[in-house]
Amino acid sequence: MRCFFNILKVSFIYVGTVIGAGFASGKEIRLFFSECGIFAPVLSGILSGVFATVFLLIGRHGKGKFLHTTFFNILICIASIISFAAMCAGSDAVYNGYGIKFGGIVTTGIILILLSFGVEKTAIFNTFLQPIIILLIFVIFIMNTNCDFSGGFGFTNAVLYSSMNTLIAGCVMEEEGKNMSDREIYAVGILSALCMILLTTFVYCIVKNIESEMPVIAAAESCGIGFAARLIVAFAIFSTQTFSAYVIYNRFNDIIGEKFTYLLLFVLSLIGTVLGFETIVVYGYPLTSVIGFIAVVTTVAVFAKNVKEIFSSDKLRKNRLNK
Repeated sequence: MRCFFNILKVSFIYVGTVIGAGFASGKEIRLFFSECGIFAPVLSGILSGVFATVFLLIGRHGKGKFLHTTFFNILICIASIISFAAMCAGSDAVYNGYGIKFGGIVTTGIILILLSFGVEKTAIFNTFLQPIIILLIFVIFIMNTNCDFSGGFGFTNAVLYSSMNTLIAGCVMEEEGKNMSDREIYAVGILSALCMILLTTFVYCIVKNIESEMPVIAAAESCGIGFAARLIVAFAIFSTQTFSAYVIYNRFNDIIGEKFTYLLLFVLSLIGTVLGFETIVVYGYPLTSVIGFIAVVTTVAVFAKNVKEIFSSDKLRKNRLNK
């Protein structure tokens, strides 16, 4: 029973890390898959499960030291800056729907206060938020029956999208893998793949033909649940924005000091507000996907280099247990 709950927990951590505000708004799915057929989001979900498994195995067998180098810290920092600016702009877009101005700057002020007290409790908030986001996506999918599966093969789009999502989630999986068995790791990979196939395909069907800054919200408004969708996406944006700010804070606090780090976050919120959510997603997310691709390719290469050692150590461990 404990093994079962551990599998669920780690799978949920992975899916929850991937389903951020960009996913919940539908903008990143439309960016990568609007010209693709149904094969692309399905393949993306499969690859997500495969990459999760590789990162877990890398962590289990102690081969993930390269993920903690200065090079990868820089890549993660760049991705977090793009994410933070995008979320600030996303806050503006969502709160404008309620008639509230400067939403990104307001949420940044709240986050700066949270950083001074620590943001560990936001992980608990995120745990409760993810099922609500999933339920929202499912309800909108059921209420929208006009699915369009036409389009190109989209192999490159699927690889880049799953790589972008795995950049941060993979680092989390590497840590989780240290305390898991091989059977649990493979089960997490399969379950994560199934969840991501369903969720990515649902959002793909919802937003493919919707031209909007926040396609999921536009779809929800057509179903008469726009207010609830805006509220949920606003929470998702705040959660992602907080996590991105925390990563930036940890990377820069020791280098430029706490006050200048707060100033940097405030400046990033201004830049995000000026550029707008759509602009940052369209131009920034492809860069994040390339960074994620570098991380994934490096991880797969390390796994391939050590695959014989990894599986031979598994056999030795099993033989010892049998004896």
